[in-house]
Amino acid sequence: MFDVVILTDHRYVNPKETDWYIDQVLLEDQLLQTAVEDKGLKVCKKDWADRNFDWTKTKHASYSK
Repeated sequence: MFDVVILTDHRYVNPKETDWYIDQVLLEDQLLQTAVEDKGLKVCKKDWADRNFDWTKTKHASYSK
């Protein structure tokens, strides 16, 4: 079960090639993930459009249509 899901664009989930901008996004995501994990929370990073992600694996979820 995840406490926090870092949502991002698909381009920033395990990119095969990067540039300076993608490197910055990845660094910021990693800094956030590390800080949250240091608080003892379980974190994952997902594409916000991933239709296959099972939101029941999170403690809390909310969305808007």
